[in-house]
Amino acid sequence: MSELVTVIIPVYNVEQYVERCIRSVLKQTYVNMEILLINDGSTDRSRMICERISRTESRITLIDKKNGGLSSARNVGLAHANGQLVTFIDSDDWIETDFVEQLVLAITKNQADISTFHVKKEKKSGYSPKVVPVTQNDWQFYSSRQALKQLFTDNQIGYCATSKMYRTSLFLDNGILFPVGMLMEDKATTYKLIDQAKHGVIVSTLEKYHYFMRTTGIMKRTFTTKRFDSFVVHDQIMEYMQVRHPELLLLVKQRYVYEAFRMLMALVESQNQQLVNFKKCNNVISQYGGLVVKDKEKNNVIYRTMIRTLMKFPGLTFKLARSRIASWVFKELEVW
Repeated sequence: MSELVTVIIPVYNVEQYVERCIRSVLKQTYVNMEILLINDGSTDRSRMICERISRTESRITLIDKKNGGLSSARNVGLAHANGQLVTFIDSDDWIETDFVEQLVLAITKNQADISTFHVKKEKKSGYSPKVVPVTQNDWQFYSSRQALKQLFTDNQIGYCATSKMYRTSLFLDNGILFPVGMLMEDKATTYKLIDQAKHGVIVSTLEKYHYFMRTTGIMKRTFTTKRFDSFVVHDQIMEYMQVRHPELLLLVKQRYVYEAFRMLMALVESQNQQLVNFKKCNNVISQYGGLVVKDKEKNNVIYRTMIRTLMKFPGLTFKLARSRIASWVFKELEVW
């Protein structure tokens, strides 16, 4: 396992968390890494913390840029990447000590293009490095097409760009970058990377990437229409799949219904009063919901009943959004 791994960590106003993230990378059992800290115009102490740590660690490179968002920072990292393999870590998250080593080992042993662990959601900020043993039985190999099918079927692989290791050539040789100025940047790129992963994807259900659920995180703020970037991306995915993999289009459409359903729940949770937002979701459910209702093998009876109800009563969720009790229930369920 001699491959150089580039670890890209975008940094923006995370003075409370960034050192924890960097320390978790420095504690990795895999040594052959370059760590790129992309300071995205931070206005707090984040840059100072990164600079202080970088002085004591030759593998760290601190790169400053004007604020441009997560996608922009990741793209700058890719432009400076020297490693044959690359992984992305958000600066408020952390990884277990053998995260990099095991992902590299999985790629090299299976000659795959992408390897991934599952994500563990964390509400508490406490971090202690640990190693959960990994065996060969913990891994499942998928061809590129099989991986795409899994991507649109369940959470076995997931859209998130973090928790994964990629051959850097997947980005560079195929001109794949993260879309600047758009939420759901992971969703906009992951399917393209998997489609280009001609040597397959290797997946473990072990949770070795720890996602810290900040109350001020991007997806935890008051509902904004930027979240509908997800719909823009999904339309792009359908166009792409129509050309590349039309046989998977049914799954993509059903996934669209699921995401419209989740968006409705988020609207209710935030007690949103903009009818146009609800209509956007209901339009998707009206157009493709019948596919979900008919597919008894893939969708359980409770979910199919919910979609059938929303198709019959499209104004229901808008009324629920006026209820504090409904909002509280959905927050407790963490439907978003």
